[in-house]
Amino acid sequence: FPLTRKRHATGDAQSDYIEDVHTSAFPILASQLGAHACNKLTSLYLNCNRLLQYERGGCLDTMYEIFGQNLSRCCTELEELSIVNTGIVRGENTPMYSVGLASALVSTLKRRKDMIRKFDYEVYGRPLLFNRFGEGANTDIIRKTNCDVFSAVLQSTKLEQLCIKCSAGPYRDLVRAATICNAENGSREKKSSSIRDLSILCLETRVCNGNYIMPPVGPLLDHFSDCHCLQTLYLTLPKPCWRESQTLEALTNLLTKKPELLRVGLSFSGLDDREGKVLEYLSGILAQLALGSVNIFDFGGLLNVDEARLLKLIQGMEKLGFDVRRNLLHAAIRFQRSERRE
Repeated sequence: FPLTRKRHATGDAQSDYIEDVHTSAFPILASQLGAHACNKLTSLYLNCNRLLQYERGGCLDTMYEIFGQNLSRCCTELEELSIVNTGIVRGENTPMYSVGLASALVSTLKRRKDMIRKFDYEVYGRPLLFNRFGEGANTDIIRKTNCDVFSAVLQSTKLEQLCIKCSAGPYRDLVRAATICNAENGSREKKSSSIRDLSILCLETRVCNGNYIMPPVGPLLDHFSDCHCLQTLYLTLPKPCWRESQTLEALTNLLTKKPELLRVGLSFSGLDDREGKVLEYLSGILAQLALGSVNIFDFGGLLNVDEARLLKLIQGMEKLGFDVRRNLLHAAIRFQRSERRE
């Protein structure tokens, strides 16, 4: 959103402009989405960072409602939606996200489930919500709102690109939404089976990683197992999720039988693998993927890895025609199919 320049400017880059995104720029955007010209809108990018400064007290609730109504009713050709729902609020030392903005997206995602092809969503930090019913009611509203957003996305039938960056709280609601969708679909093919590019990045923070009990990630990975056209996959999951055997089983189902899969990236978030369980799994799955179409396989965040086992894995991949790049600082390794291979 642009800043408003004062009528009588003095030449000072700071004092010549007014921070009025909440009273001018965003209300104009919300209302103009209802204009006839916006019927042809196909792509929207919205970063709410500066809006968050003025959301306390519920002063933006009405604007979010107008934004959501006009976006869902009038933007009939919308195909790409990118939302950055996170920012720093004055007086807070951690990022926050808007529950009001999240709620405003639900109607559009439901109404355009047969139109949306790309959805990028960053929802990170602590929730910011004004609610007169008290803190207990806040928790229920927050979880339901996040779950509604993710459920609507997972029910999209034309989705080709999905990228979700979230903190631990929204991540739990994402897994819950996937579990509900799987139960509703039963044995039928998942509605989001058209996805080609998939990124799910759960970024743990000191604030969001407190006493959360992480749910099993298996239902989330299983939801995308029918994406037979999958070309790229990037996963960053919390450490507790990687310790479950069901996670690795679900990951195998997600990675195999994908003839167009080209790139894979896995981050283990500092998982201690001194027993070698994950490294042994990677050796097996890499041997399978190397025979397919995969060109690049990145993994990182494994700590206390046995060097002998890792060296054996590296040598095995080199024999299969892959070049190896290792970053010791970030405990990361890239296997890239060699161009010299005949």
